Amino acid sequence: MAADLTGVRRKLVRAKNKLDALSDDAAAYLDPSPFRITLETEGNHQGIVCHIDRNPNDSWADEMAEIAYQARSALDILIPQLVIDSKNTWVRGTQFPIFLNRDAYVTPGRSGKSKRDTMLKGVAKRHRSVIEDAQPYQRGRGAYRHPLAVLSTISNRDKHNDVYICVAASEAFAIKFIRPTLAPPDREMTIRLGEKFIPYPMADGQELFAVDWMPDPADPPAPMNDYFQIEPINIHPTLGFNSDGRTFTLGDLDRSILAVANIIDRCASRFKP
Repeated sequence: MAADLTGVRRKLVRAKNKLDALSDDAAAYLDPSPFRITLETEGNHQGIVCHIDRNPNDSWADEMAEIAYQARSALDILIPQLVIDSKNTWVRGTQFPIFLNRDAYVTPGRSGKSKRDTMLKGVAKRHRSVIEDAQPYQRGRGAYRHPLAVLSTISNRDKHNDVYICVAASEAFAIKFIRPTLAPPDREMTIRLGEKFIPYPMADGQELFAVDWMPDPADPPAPMNDYFQIEPINIHPTLGFNSDGRTFTLGDLDRSILAVANIIDRCASRFKP
């Protein structure tokens, strides 16, 4: 019997189609932007505050979980086909591994076998190398943001009924500091908050960033804005999914699906006639 990836690819196509549909809904929700970012000053305190005008549809969180499930399922049903291509017999207990820690993946347990050997029993070395290259632990400290790690986190939380809620979010955020009394280039300084692709969930009335300015007592009395100003820049509104302090976006899902597609294609290229 020859290996057949029809079912695997069908799962992935379903995930991509559902993502496209959800992206269309999100595009309508985000135009115009569902939140406003305002600069609010009180005395010597200046803050950047978010105001939500429209909340997203709660059911979109269920769609997000379904997309993750279909993509994760595509990886799991890939394994039996790799076993078949390896000319071995599939046994229960095999599944696609997703590990953030290499030792947890390769270290033998009480049975004398590692998670890698148990989960990939019957899978040939040529396919194992693809799976190993795709592991989140390859990214080191950034393993938890790896597309497969994101996929695993969403799928596992959904299985355990840790419900996600939809929120307005921003995929990028930076602050510009302005000193009106200074001359360029000292007048302005820009600071990026957080890391690329790590979204900021938005809540109504949330103070995203603030400073307290204490002018020199020798300076003449003046409003804070005369001495110091902050300005939000590079804000890209998007749809976020939040649970237990973790927020993901449609961009995260898209990167996860691309990662799954790449794994399937690389394995397919190594199939033996």
